[in-house]
Amino acid sequence: MKRFRSAMAGLLAMLLIFSSLPVMGIGSGSVGAEGEDITAQASLNVMSSDIATFTNSSLHGLKAGSTDFTVTVGNDKRVYTLEVVLPDGGSSPGASVVVPTPTPAANNDAQLRAKATAGQALIEISANGDGIARFSAEALRNAAAFSPNAVLVIASGDMSYQFPLGPVESVLKAAQMPAGTLEFQLIPLSGKGLEQLLAKAKQQGFTVQGTPESVTLKVTDGKTSVPANGFGTTYVDRTFMMEGALVAKTGEVLIYDEQTGSFRYVPALFELVGGMTKVTVKSSSASGIFVVAQHPITFGIFLHTGRRMRLRCLLVD
Repeated sequence: MKRFRSAMAGLLAMLLIFSSLPVMGIGSGSVGAEGEDITAQASLNVMSSDIATFTNSSLHGLKAGSTDFTVTVGNDKRVYTLEVVLPDGGSSPGASVVVPTPTPAANNDAQLRAKATAGQALIEISANGDGIARFSAEALRNAAAFSPNAVLVIASGDMSYQFPLGPVESVLKAAQMPAGTLEFQLIPLSGKGLEQLLAKAKQQGFTVQGTPESVTLKVTDGKTSVPANGFGTTYVDRTFMMEGALVAKTGEVLIYDEQTGSFRYVPALFELVGGMTKVTVKSSSASGIFVVAQHPITFGIFLHTGRRMRLRCLLVD
């Protein structure tokens, strides 16, 4: 996963790192960690040109305020919040300083508002370098009012979380935080958690394919964070890519419970795309660790197991 970081030097010297990326500062180019200048490949955009502009390789503050600053290189995109601060605290620009700040809660609200107002059915927002995207309750309610049938798509690398705007109120109510912030995170499982999962899978006769993906949705008020409840009878799509082709006859997707070390079946679709398998999980769970696995049960036997019966119940519901 490519990442960005930001820093100040003088009036502005922004360090943006994809994983091999860029130093961008006043009058300077974008230089990769290996010394490659990729300025020409980068697309930079300031959402509110009356607050700040990017010209001649420099950010220029025009008036006090904040706006989104988008940097795109190839398929990688990061959105920063730019805050224009006046040294004297006054209202005239003078020698204003443009400060890129890490995206805090609700930093994606402006994008959500703009796309919902435009009537987009699929509102795609990129997560930050940690796979996190946050949205305030107010922004989500307003977006749902503008476009009640819209689906918010959180994208992080080759993973996505499709969240219909309809259940927003029920999620906030269940968390008892009507003014809370929804925090999505999509990251590959790693470290000790991955080691434990692989050990449990081996014990239970599963062969894990690819890397398990951790997908979470929490509600927070800045002090307390509560896992979101499920979506009832609403099934939400989560997608990710897996290297190679899956043997559909014995392949399945499971949700792993870290507390009990158990696995539970979830409905999923598999699609071969360019030599890779696109996995689309259809689940009413708000969060989960999704595992693609091969099980030594043939499809014919699988039809008579309890796991198949659970699938039928899900489809009827």
